[in-house]
Amino acid sequence: MKQLRLSNGFSPAKKTTSNSRARIRTSAMIAAFAFVVYASVFPGLLYAGAAPPLTSMVVVAVASPAYKGGTQWDYIPANALTTTNDHGGDWICVAVLETGYGTAQNAAFSNTTMTLYRSDPVPATGVTTGFIRYYSLNKTFTSGRFTNQAKSMNSPWNTISTGLNVK
Repeated sequence: MKQLRLSNGFSPAKKTTSNSRARIRTSAMIAAFAFVVYASVFPGLLYAGAAPPLTSMVVVAVASPAYKGGTQWDYIPANALTTTNDHGGDWICVAVLETGYGTAQNAAFSNTTMTLYRSDPVPATGVTTGFIRYYSLNKTFTSGRFTNQAKSMNSPWNTISTGLNVK
């Protein structure tokens, strides 16, 4: 009959001394304590894998008072270089879809820095795969160019940028 042996070398059939049982209990208690401390210090990070690198960035929508009174988003078609509708007024908001995890976002409209006012995670099968970032600027305009740049939070630490002409 083959004897069952666990990966740590412990065999249920092997006689253990009180010292070895005490070491096993102590190791188990230390591991349980470390788990509880880690879970309280880093809630939600226990089962997370590596964050995906930043792989793409695209402008998905623009809003301004000149487009439907500023009450709706003007959705931008894929690969568009310019908005199809006219924009203007005393403010502008732009929504950007980032695939992966980016940091050091830098958005501008006609060379004026915009404010990141909201960031929503984009989940896929329960895991965040990117973010929709919302930028705003309170400044009178009739047209201009939106630019955005971000750096990946992890390897390969690449920098990605996008832009859109707003008419």
